Amino acid sequence: CAACLAWPLLDDDPTPLADTSLAVGQALADGLRTQPAMAPGERFLLTKCLLDHHGQQMDTLAVARLIALEQDKLRSQPPAPAVLAQWWFLVMSHHEYFGDTSAAVQARQRLQSLIDAHGLPDARFALLVGDMPLALKAGQLARAERIHRELEALMPEARAGFLPQGLRAQASFLAQRGDCAAALMRIDRLLAL
Repeated sequence: CAACLAWPLLDDDPTPLADTSLAVGQALADGLRTQPAMAPGERFLLTKCLLDHHGQQMDTLAVARLIALEQDKLRSQPPAPAVLAQWWFLVMSHHEYFGDTSAAVQARQRLQSLIDAHGLPDARFALLVGDMPLALKAGQLARAERIHRELEALMPEARAGFLPQGLRAQASFLAQRGDCAAALMRIDRLLAL
């Protein structure tokens, strides 16, 4: 079911699965609700597929139900801090997407608490990448500079999949600052990756 829901995200033409996506989404939701034991990472991945599907459908009620269901599961079977951080980042992102600022702030606070308590450089890196365009858009160049420096410090610890996003965020800052040579170096590295 998750593969069927994820496939249209990989292709520009979602029509082949459009007729079945609602039934497949319901089947995945039923499976998540009734599956007694599942590895936390697997559950997170399947939930993310379903949340992304509901997000594409702009189905805020289904998103809210799924988030509530998964939070109940997390209370009864707490995963490792890194998986929990992924969860709160996902929840924050979905609330931001739907414009629920207060819920997004609460999710971010929970995520920040996990980062403060457990380090979690990947989660910190992801937050910083998301903060960079906000700082640049608001003209907060001092804040963007701090984000740039912190991203640079975290680069050696970051997973390879996060590096392109970090390099893009840094290049945006450096270009806005007028340091085009440094921005191009980041873009060249990004393209090489």
